[in-house]
Amino acid sequence: MARNKGIRTTVPPPPLDKDEKWSRPSTADSNRSGMSAMGLSKSTVPRRAPSAASNVSSSAPRIPETRPSTGMTASSRPLSFSTNKSSQRTIKYATGKYAGIELVPQPSDEPDDPLNWAQWRKEVNYASLMLCTAVVSVEKTIYLPVTGELATLYSVAYSSAAALTAVPLILSAFFSVFATVGARFVGRRPILLGSMAFIFIGSMWCIEVDRSFSENMAARVFQSIGWGAFDSLVLGSIYDTFFEHQRNVRVAAFTLLTLGTTWGPPVLGGLASGTGGSFTTQYAILAPFVVLASFALATGCPETAFDRSALPIITPSTATYKHPVPLAPHRFITSDMVREQMKMLRPYNYSRSGTIPALTLALQAPRALVAPTTLLLFLASFLPLSSLWGLSISMPLLFTPMPFMLTPANIGLIFVGPFLLAGIVAAATNLPVKSAPAFEARISPKKIVMYFAIGTAMAMSGTTALGTYIAGHVKMSSAASVPVIGEQSGSDVSLGLVSFLFALLAAGYVLVDSATKGPLVRHSIQFTSSNLNIGIRTTVDMESGVVFWRLLFAGIFVMAVPNSAWTFYGLRATCIGLGVGTLVMSSVVGALWWFVGDSIRSFDGRVMGLVDWAMLKRTGSFFDAD
Repeated sequence: MARNKGIRTTVPPPPLDKDEKWSRPSTADSNRSGMSAMGLSKSTVPRRAPSAASNVSSSAPRIPETRPSTGMTASSRPLSFSTNKSSQRTIKYATGKYAGIELVPQPSDEPDDPLNWAQWRKEVNYASLMLCTAVVSVEKTIYLPVTGELATLYSVAYSSAAALTAVPLILSAFFSVFATVGARFVGRRPILLGSMAFIFIGSMWCIEVDRSFSENMAARVFQSIGWGAFDSLVLGSIYDTFFEHQRNVRVAAFTLLTLGTTWGPPVLGGLASGTGGSFTTQYAILAPFVVLASFALATGCPETAFDRSALPIITPSTATYKHPVPLAPHRFITSDMVREQMKMLRPYNYSRSGTIPALTLALQAPRALVAPTTLLLFLASFLPLSSLWGLSISMPLLFTPMPFMLTPANIGLIFVGPFLLAGIVAAATNLPVKSAPAFEARISPKKIVMYFAIGTAMAMSGTTALGTYIAGHVKMSSAASVPVIGEQSGSDVSLGLVSFLFALLAAGYVLVDSATKGPLVRHSIQFTSSNLNIGIRTTVDMESGVVFWRLLFAGIFVMAVPNSAWTFYGLRATCIGLGVGTLVMSSVVGALWWFVGDSIRSFDGRVMGLVDWAMLKRTGSFFDAD
C-alpha cells in the first residue's frame, strides 16, 4: 500500500448519489488552505514525522458522513483527519458554490457557534451591524459643513464649536477600549444594545438643541458613548460569524461603508441644513434611520462572541453530529425561523469558559494598544488622517466669513472630492479579486513599500498644495493676515480645485492604510499566534488599537488645527508643516518596517502576553485547534 506523506489523510468517499457530482480535495490543498488562514505559514506549524499509524487504508471502516441540508458548515466531501492516532477531529469542507474549500476556521459541533448559523441569520446579523455602523459614521462628520453656523448661532468661539466634533471623537476612542474589555466578560450583544440606547437618546436630543450649546455638547457626549462600541466590536463580529472565503468581501464592504458614510454625508448635510433653515434638520432626517438601526440591532443581532477556548485541542471526531438549525436557504420567513431567532435574542446570552483567566483575556485588548506593530501602523497613517480631519473642520472657518460668504451647502460640496476619490482607492485596494486572496496576502514587501510611498506622496502633496493654493489666491492686507474686504478678494479661488486637493489627501491616507494595516497585522500574528482562534482575536485587538489611536488624535487635531489656521497665512504654514511631517514620519516608519520588522513583530507577542512555547510541545496536530 502506498504511503501518504501529507500531514493529513482522507478516508475513502461514501457512495455517490445518482445525481451528485464529487471530486476529492487533495491533501496538499487542505494543508495550504488551513495554513493560509490569517497568514499562518508552514514555518508556524510544528512538523511531525508521519507514522504508519497515521495512514488510513482503503479497507478502513467508513465513517458516517455529516450531510446537512445545505451549506457552509459541513460538507459532502470525504472526512479528513489529522495524523495523530489519538485525535481524529473531522475536517469540514464547504459545499455549493465553494465546494472543496476547507472551512477556515473549522466550526465546532455546537449549534450556538456563529459559524454554524443558518446563512440567512448570518446575513441579517451582518446587515443590521452595517446599518448601525453607517449611522455612527454619519454622526461623526455631521457638523463639518455647519461649524461656522454653530459658532454664530451660539455666539461662541470657533474652537468651541469645533469641540462639538472633537470631544465626541476623543471620548469614543476611550469608550471603544472599554467596550472591547467589557465584551470579554459579558459578550458583545449587551454592550451593543446599551451603546445603541445612548446613540438613540443623543440623536433624538440633538433635534432640539438649536438654542443651547451645553445641551448640544451633552447630546454629542451621549452619542460618543455608543460610537466606541461599534468602532471596536463590529469587525470582531464579522470575523466570528463568517468563514475566511466569505469574510474577505464583507470586511471590504465594511471598510467601504465606513469610509463612504463618513465623508459622503457632509455633502448632503450641508444642503439639508441650508434648505431646512437649521443644522438640526440633519438630525431630523437621520432620526428614522436611528430608529430602524435600533430595531435591527435588537431583532437581528444575536450574540456572536463564542468562546472556543473551552474546546479541547485533542478530541475525538463527532462525525455523526446533526445540526439542529436548518441551514438551507429560505425564500420566505416562517414561524419556525421567527421562534428560533427570538430564542437567541436575549440581552445576555454569552457563556465564557474558565480555561483562560478572565483578567488575562480582558487585558489583551489594552495591551494591543501599545504593541509595537499597532503603534507602527498608527504612526504610518495618523498624520494624513488627522490632517484630513483638522483641515475639514477649518473649511467653514475660512470660507464662511467675507469675502467668500459660503453657505453650508457650498462648503459641503468641498467634500465631494474626498468622498469619490477615496472611495475609488478603497474599492481598488480592499475588494477581493476573483480567485485571488485578500489584498494584504497578494502583495509582496516591495509592492507594500511602493504603495506606501505613493500614498505618502499623495497625502503630502495634497496637504501642502491645499494651503499654498488658498493663501496664494486671496488678496491679503499688508497690515494683517486677513483677507481684504471689497473688490473681488478670493474670487479666483476654485472650490473644485480645493475639493480635488482634499481628495488627494484622503486618497493618500486610504492607500497608506490599505498597504500597511493588513500586511503588518498578518505578519505579526505569524509570530504571536499559536493557533487560528488566537490569530483572529489578535487581529481584531490590534485593528481596534489602531482605531483607538486614530480617533484620539483626530479629535486632538480637530481642536488644534483651527487655532493655527484661522488666517490664510496660518493655513499655509500649517499645511506645509503637516506635509513635511507626513514625509518624515512615513520615512521613519518605512525604515523601521523594512530593516527591523522581524524584531518589532517578535515584541508584539511579549507585549500582549501571547508567546506560549508550551503550545509547540502538544502532541496533537496544529489543525485540531482550528
